[in-house]
Amino acid sequence: MSRHQETTMTRKIINPLCAAVALASLVYASAQAEETTRLDVQVLVNRAARDRISNADDHLLTIETLKIPRVATETGRVCGAIVSLRRKPEFNQWNSYAAILYIENGRVTITGMATFFMPVEELMGESSCR
Repeated sequence: MSRHQETTMTRKIINPLCAAVALASLVYASAQAEETTRLDVQVLVNRAARDRISNADDHLLTIETLKIPRVATETGRVCGAIVSLRRKPEFNQWNSYAAILYIENGRVTITGMATFFMPVEELMGESSCR
């Protein structure tokens, strides 16, 4: 077999193989977002709180409502309470939060988070958290 024939045969094998790998990686990336659980989002939200709430290690963000995005063009949201883990909570502290979720590189991430003084029950009445 000549060198040219070997190269042509290799291309016939490699090109479809590369296409299959690329397709599989796209399927896997979208599958990752679909497999995101409520617990995954809670971990994500509490990790993001470190950048947005002072003394975030003394607080736990719970999930009251959750809509996980399933495709890259969809946005999701999570709303819940901010619970102080201190024995004596501060008087004027954040009571609730809302965050926007989206898919980036096949993984659910937070694009924005807002914290509120209003009680979580009042926040759940807002249209953005239903």
